Amino acid sequence: MIDNIGAGHIAEDDVNNKLTKHIDIRHHFVRHYIKTGVIELFYVPTADNVADVFTNALGPETFTRLARMVLRIPPK
Repeated sequence: MIDNIGAGHIAEDDVNNKLTKHIDIRHHFVRHYIKTGVIELFYVPTADNVADVFTNALGPETFTRLARMVLRIPPK
């Protein structure tokens, strides 16, 4: 699951240009697994991305809402 549309496009397409030349060859295995169907990308809106609890500084309301989703606690 991804919340960055641009990263998804880069992962799905064999685009090699000045914007993607910094991507190390060892990371191209993701493209291979997407093409062979091992990995499928799904877009998740940032507002619903529970991983942000662990990776981003969030306001108290957003943190509480996403933490409840992680813990599978129903919304109030």
